[in-house]
Amino acid sequence: MNTSSSLDERVLCISTAELLSAAAGSAGGLALAAAVIAAAVLVLQGSWLVMPVLLLAPLERVLALRLRLDAGLFTALAHNSACSTALPAPLLSALDSALTSLKLRGPQTGTRQLTDRVAGARRLFRQHLVVVALQYGCLLLALLALGATR
Repeated sequence: MNTSSSLDERVLCISTAELLSAAAGSAGGLALAAAVIAAAVLVLQGSWLVMPVLLLAPLERVLALRLRLDAGLFTALAHNSACSTALPAPLLSALDSALTSLKLRGPQTGTRQLTDRVAGARRLFRQHLVVVALQYGCLLLALLALGATR
């Protein structure tokens, strides 16, 4: 691969890492705020209508953790000294093996290309946003229902 495509791969890795890190931080903070508000409503009002928000909180935290992990992995790929040309297949294969060992990936069926990894990270990003949106939707519905009963 030429230097231009190597630079493109590094920039793709860095951009993906920054997106995932920002999503885990900001959307994760919003999700925690929703959970705190829901817990306060549960304690102060005794309303179980907010339970879906609280039940989604562990899933949101797992997704936020995965976003941060993936952000770190993309950062490491971008800054790896072996990346002076293109991302070498042995590095990507070793990463897949490590993820399989950690039970964060199913059994290896081959080395995934960088574009496949970025697509997977974008899916994870979207899943996280959907869970946060569900939390806020459930919270809004619960607060509307509580307001309507007063």
